Amino acid sequence: MSQPVHGEEFKDDYRKALPKQLVQRLARRSAWRASAAVAQDVVVLAAAITLALAYWPNPLVVGLAVIII
Repeated sequence: MSQPVHGEEFKDDYRKALPKQLVQRLARRSAWRASAAVAQDVVVLAAAITLALAYWPNPLVVGLAVIII
């Protein structure tokens, strides 16, 4: 007799409350959205690095850039 995995009895699966078609539509992946998210991350990183280098001696700007990065 196998032992149940502890904690699994408390795990709620809210997907069962939604229609299957809705769950499939919400779980669908989009290459365009994924590419846009990666591009947004690159732009934010580039902006943080640019500002940190432009205002290099200022520790507040450099510290903020380190937090963002």
